[in-house]
Amino acid sequence: MKRTSHRRIMTACLYLWVCTWLLPMAAAAQEAGEWRLSGIVTGEDGTPLPGVSVALKGTPRGAATDESGRYTLSVPPQAGVLVFKFIGMLPQEVPFSSAGTQNITLRSSEKALNEVVVVGYGTMKKSSLTASVSKLENVKLDQVPVGRVESALTGRIAGVNVAQTSSAPGAPPVIRIRGAGSIDASNDPLVVIDGFPGAGLGSVSMNDIASIEVLKDASSAAIYGSRAAGGVIIVTTKKGRTGKPSLSVNSFAGISSPMVHKDWITGQEFYDYAVRYQNRELAWAGGDVTIPVWGDNRRLAQYQVSPVLLNGVNNVWQDAVTQNAPFQNYNMSVSGGTENVKYYVSGTVKSEKGTIKTTGFNQYGIRANLDVKVNKVVSAGLMVNPIYSTRRLAPTSTVSLAKYPSFVPTKNEDGTYPRARDLWGAVVTSQANPMAILDGTQITQQAFSNIGELFVALQFTPDLSFRSSFAGNVSYGTNERFQARFATNNGISNGTASGILNWNDIPQYQPAQRKCAEL
Repeated sequence: MKRTSHRRIMTACLYLWVCTWLLPMAAAAQEAGEWRLSGIVTGEDGTPLPGVSVALKGTPRGAATDESGRYTLSVPPQAGVLVFKFIGMLPQEVPFSSAGTQNITLRSSEKALNEVVVVGYGTMKKSSLTASVSKLENVKLDQVPVGRVESALTGRIAGVNVAQTSSAPGAPPVIRIRGAGSIDASNDPLVVIDGFPGAGLGSVSMNDIASIEVLKDASSAAIYGSRAAGGVIIVTTKKGRTGKPSLSVNSFAGISSPMVHKDWITGQEFYDYAVRYQNRELAWAGGDVTIPVWGDNRRLAQYQVSPVLLNGVNNVWQDAVTQNAPFQNYNMSVSGGTENVKYYVSGTVKSEKGTIKTTGFNQYGIRANLDVKVNKVVSAGLMVNPIYSTRRLAPTSTVSLAKYPSFVPTKNEDGTYPRARDLWGAVVTSQANPMAILDGTQITQQAFSNIGELFVALQFTPDLSFRSSFAGNVSYGTNERFQARFATNNGISNGTASGILNWNDIPQYQPAQRKCAEL
């Protein structure tokens, strides 16, 4: 028994000596043999990235970058791979075979940016929201050959219906977000461009848009109230980036063709139809349909059919008043800047002819975004967007122009416009010659608008910021209508003119908000 007790005491003393001396010496020897890796992680613009995850692939070892983007990591003395990850950036794997410095530059990920959307005055994680908020990045939208932003959104966002209800050049489509919600009030969505509510999508070019968010349900009314009853479309325009000046040119052109009817009656077919029609009317009035249709006084003039219908003029007015309409769009932009000053300037020219002759639309716009970082706390910015447009509209519908009698020529040899009643008395329409209506009627609209914004932002901490902005929208429009004597039904010329000037300034105070930590 005594011998066994002595052995136990000896074993305990040996274990205590190993734990006290040998294990720390072995750990120190192992640590002394490890490789030390360090470096700086930056973004594409050279800005250090704090909070980047740095891990040894296949092991639980890892570290994070500090405020200056620096990291330090101890690894076993053998070749391996470091994995760098950061929200909004593409993950990157870097192999190493010895101790030393590994400086890394991470690139932005457009797919990762989709995780953050704009809601009211702030931002939220897309995973924290329901389907009532949709975001659309402008990856290839500016390559869609359409003249307006609304048309480029067709079929791209669930719950958003875009319908082109007018064929007039430059006419805006109708947008309905999850259907109509009101009987007698407007169902149009509220448009917010770079924080300015009340603007129109016609005031921004597709080439200048960075992203579009659509707020469909309660999230739309959280900030904008009853104005957002029809939903909210939030547009974020492109900004300048650090680097050398970058020039971008985007253009497209095409031809619009009218939807026309192919089966029109002319010549003998039209004459036979007129005879049957007038005989039917005469029979209903109790007359004798065997009386010759022309030149016999026993048949009243209102039931006669003139042989002028067979004069060889087989005019299809649909083809005479419509045309294949060319359209074109040109955009040029320049962006760049330094770490403290970033700029984006673009110009857009649009030209669109109408499928009805004499109609057309032209627009000229400039957009300039300037961002200035005064110091680590204060930043400011300026945005201006002047746009001028002209439009000439058709005086009446295509149907009214196309159903004119086919025996009437487009023009006389002396340049005058013949009328149907000049050839067939009071039996036919008193409407003026369709080409006379188009050439002699000028309905023009001119519009100028300029949206401007000036803001100042304070960044107190990485998670706390304050932004105050002042924005204004000034617009002026004129409407003129003149109709020459030969273009009217009664032979009397007429005209009207009007002008509207609107000035709307909206100061916006955005209270301090936590923006990064809540993402």
